[in-house]
Amino acid sequence: MKCPKCGYVNSPDAPTCNLCHELLQERVAAAVPQPSDLEPSPLPSKGDGVPYKLVFGGEASLGTAILSGVAGGSFPVPDFGSNCACCGARTSEVCGHLVATADPDASAQEVKVPMCASCKPHAEHHVGSRQVCRGMLAFAIGAILVGIWADTAYPTMWIVGGGLLGVAAAGWYLWNEASRRKLAQQGHHPDLALTAEPGRLTVETRNEALARHLVRANGEILHLVS
Repeated sequence: MKCPKCGYVNSPDAPTCNLCHELLQERVAAAVPQPSDLEPSPLPSKGDGVPYKLVFGGEASLGTAILSGVAGGSFPVPDFGSNCACCGARTSEVCGHLVATADPDASAQEVKVPMCASCKPHAEHHVGSRQVCRGMLAFAIGAILVGIWADTAYPTMWIVGGGLLGVAAAGWYLWNEASRRKLAQQGHHPDLALTAEPGRLTVETRNEALARHLVRANGEILHLVS
């Protein structure tokens, strides 16, 4: 190997020039394209705190949903690693994370996700609050529609009641978001969401490190990243 500084020809595996002691191997390593330079990551570079959506498994059709359902556990479970899914700290503890289902008639299931003891309370709270808010909002919309379209003796009561429930759901959602932003400033990501349907599991997280691990460790079942 020819030294770029003095021109002395060294052996191919020489780490430094035998004449001027110039470092050679670092120059060679820097000149060789690394795999990360040749193959762009499938995970878009959004930054931490921005929502990532990862889908594991294949396409799910309506026929598949009718035949198999989700109650039997017929969806892939990716490797979540050994770091807390909320704060990123190394942990040996796991949390039974509730999985929402696309089919309202299917029973909910749990997936084991690494979660340190200090993060479990606020992570479980945010998952439960999100589901309660969605349920309240759906019921509020239904009540308003009943008051408008259904032949009922008390349409005003349905409309006002649905409106009040909708306002309460919106207030709860805004409070929950403010709490999430405060935790995010401290390096936490409590809003991990898992949704299952036949043959497929969707993971939504704002934790960029977790998203990158999921892509790196589960390439064989990764279907979609956004």
